[in-house]
Amino acid sequence: MAKTKKETNNLDLSADEIKKVIMDKYDKESITPITQVIPTGIFPLDYILGGGIPAGRIFEICGSPSSGKTTIISRLVGNMCKMFPKKLVMYADLECKVDPKWLETNGLNNTSNFHLFAPEKAETLFDYISDALVQKDTTSLIVIDSIAATILEKELDDPLKDSYGVIAKFYQKLVNTTRGKLANSNTILVCINQMRDKIGTYFGGQTTTGGAALKYAYAQKIRTSKSSTNFDNETHDINNFSFTTKIKCEKNNIYTDGFESEILVTPKTGIDLKANAAKQMVSLGFVEKSGSWFTLPDGSRVQGEEKTIMYLSQNPKLILDFYKNYIITNFDYKGRLQADLLDCLFQEEINKGQ
Repeated sequence: MAKTKKETNNLDLSADEIKKVIMDKYDKESITPITQVIPTGIFPLDYILGGGIPAGRIFEICGSPSSGKTTIISRLVGNMCKMFPKKLVMYADLECKVDPKWLETNGLNNTSNFHLFAPEKAETLFDYISDALVQKDTTSLIVIDSIAATILEKELDDPLKDSYGVIAKFYQKLVNTTRGKLANSNTILVCINQMRDKIGTYFGGQTTTGGAALKYAYAQKIRTSKSSTNFDNETHDINNFSFTTKIKCEKNNIYTDGFESEILVTPKTGIDLKANAAKQMVSLGFVEKSGSWFTLPDGSRVQGEEKTIMYLSQNPKLILDFYKNYIITNFDYKGRLQADLLDCLFQEEINKGQ
């Protein structure tokens, strides 16, 4: 059977010409570009994620109580407000427990592009997210804290009635209706989740709330657990302590999962970007060690691991140069990693030292 003229012309088109036809017929957004990866500014977190969080994707952080979930996201919120000053950062405080002072400790100095709200029901949350994604490139980050605290209007009307699976159905619809909008607007959706013990299984185990659909929607998922608490034995000051949070990447669509690291948290500074980056540099072995002496990138030699971390923290330019070079060398793919965004996070500390 002879081919028609229209069929023959379509077969003769090149890949670029077919792409142009699709974009002209439908929309320029029909062709999805390479996903941009946004560094979080927390070196241990970027290390296990493969450089950062992909823009326009869904990210989950889960873990046991008091393991640093909200603290890590609070630091992420502060960093995103600095890296994208013209874009909105939204925080849905469903648990009604976020402390604005703790957000400020973790770097949220400018609240002009930050919006904290506490929706009473899931339907209000859905409307907030839908309105934020109407226009492209207006919102950089949306945080849901937390999945377990979500409640529907019909549950409020009859709180004693059994309502199995309604939250799972809600989030399945939320993911299905907003996934494309998130990708087109380059907005990151962060879901903070809680752990629950499985019921009715012989060997027990744990799972997260929100149903099974969310597990497939996440581009990245990390799990936190408190590792240790450290007190100052010299001053015996009860307020001078820190704790270490262990983080593990359980799912990653842009890099290999399974990597682990640790984040240091102190009540006075929250998550210190410099101290955590310096600690990660030492733990990765990128500071040359000979006995108890460490040779730093600038040629300086320092004795002891704690003094080495302290020296690096006092020289943020060394940290920034190594940070950017490491993630670009190991995780960048066709220029998708926006490592230059880290400059604004460390520039203030660099200027102080000059």
